[in-house]
Amino acid sequence: NKWIRTNRAAATYERLSEVFKNLGEQGAAEQIEANELYEEAMKFGSVKMSIIKCLVLGIAGVGKTCLKRLLLQLPQNVDGPIGRVSTGLADNPIQSLVGSVSSMLLGVDEKEIGNWEVLDETQLMKVIANAYQINPLNPSLDSLPISTMASKAIEEVESIVIKAINSKRSDVKNFNVTLVHFIDSGGQPQFMELLPAFVQDLSAILYAVNLSESLDDCPMIYFYGQDGQPVGKPYKSPLSHKQVLQQCVRATYTGDVHPQVFVVGTHKDKENECSEKKEEKNTRIRLIMEPTDCLVEKNETEAIWDVNGIDPDSKDQDVAKTLRRAIVSRCNKDTTSSPPLPMKWFVLKMQITRSAVQGVLSQGRCRELAEGLGIDERGLEKALLHMVKYNLFLWYNEIPELRNVVISDPQVILKIITDLVQCKHDLAPLSNNAGIDATLRNFKAHAIVTRELLLHDQFKKHFIEDIFTVDLFITLMCHLFIMVDVKKGNYLMPALLDPLGDKKISQEN
Repeated sequence: NKWIRTNRAAATYERLSEVFKNLGEQGAAEQIEANELYEEAMKFGSVKMSIIKCLVLGIAGVGKTCLKRLLLQLPQNVDGPIGRVSTGLADNPIQSLVGSVSSMLLGVDEKEIGNWEVLDETQLMKVIANAYQINPLNPSLDSLPISTMASKAIEEVESIVIKAINSKRSDVKNFNVTLVHFIDSGGQPQFMELLPAFVQDLSAILYAVNLSESLDDCPMIYFYGQDGQPVGKPYKSPLSHKQVLQQCVRATYTGDVHPQVFVVGTHKDKENECSEKKEEKNTRIRLIMEPTDCLVEKNETEAIWDVNGIDPDSKDQDVAKTLRRAIVSRCNKDTTSSPPLPMKWFVLKMQITRSAVQGVLSQGRCRELAEGLGIDERGLEKALLHMVKYNLFLWYNEIPELRNVVISDPQVILKIITDLVQCKHDLAPLSNNAGIDATLRNFKAHAIVTRELLLHDQFKKHFIEDIFTVDLFITLMCHLFIMVDVKKGNYLMPALLDPLGDKKISQEN
């Protein structure tokens, strides 16, 4: 404070940073440098993204995927026979724009929050490019569906924005956009505890419960392939619907993160088959959720948002629209504190996402992309740290072995874990087990993962030579406490252990 008072006229971020370094306050100095880089980058415009992350949870086969498609206003028959396709540990998020694209410059109108439009980030770039009006977009490009846009066309959109921000134009553009990231998950209750490591800063949990079954029922778990045919052996869940709901709340209601919970009743057309009436379910749901104070009820008399997702009628559509409005109105207030993303950093994020191979990119490649935007190495580090802070990327720069890997899509990790789950339950039997029979038996019996197992063709396809290797994956799993090294080269993965149920612990199990 004394230095600032005596040097007010000459006070700059750079000189203030030097003062803190001289005082031994390296952390404060780095924060000042980060602020300087952020403010400099903001001179070229920004995109303020209020992201509402919704995770759909519930037992396998309860109707989560149908619910997701109903809320996103998507047709129910796109991915094959509905109710006959098993979701992995978690699907890639589907991104939806709240309101309409035209509202991006002004924010979302209250009347529009019940309307969601599935959106690719390249569409945001098209809106931004048009707003800068450097030169009009090719009409054929603007009319192309995003799914068919060629990479060359996408690059053309990016180049317009890059040209604008590098020309230091005076008409800086600042965009506001409210997005919903909708994440469908698998229904294996023992794996719910893994999701918070990859799906961070949740705004809402949509917990699906089958209205045709009692909360005390332990349902059968079935698995289906993309062709609609059953795979593996069905098994009875060791947990009841009530216990799964309690576990999902424990797993996701941690630390300072308190997501809103919406309990959605599915199979409404079969609720008469259940001896437990809906009124009783409503009462029990309220009692289960009471300690968290995070339940969002349908109305004063009903806690459960009941719909028929597989064949919705007009009433179900109305409930879905009301639910969309409730998600935005209850959860958007928690996202307003996120600062805008400088336009340069937004374009960098887009380029990293597009250039990533299987959701992974080396830091060296990120450096090349940053140079094209006039961002030096120091600025790149601050940009990446900013994106990590707001959960746009995963980058564990504090771990030397992982510092060179930027994960733009955590799905690459979830796919590996999903394959381990499928292998564990014989849903995807390993071909050519020669030489690893003992390893495979140890894995299935005791959840011991080895490097040898991960090098099998079933898993090896997920790794990228010299960028994202088996060894780096193991390092990351141990860092996240998902695996632990119990014996040299043998890693215990507790989430893969079979639930004991009523069995007593013995030396064998």
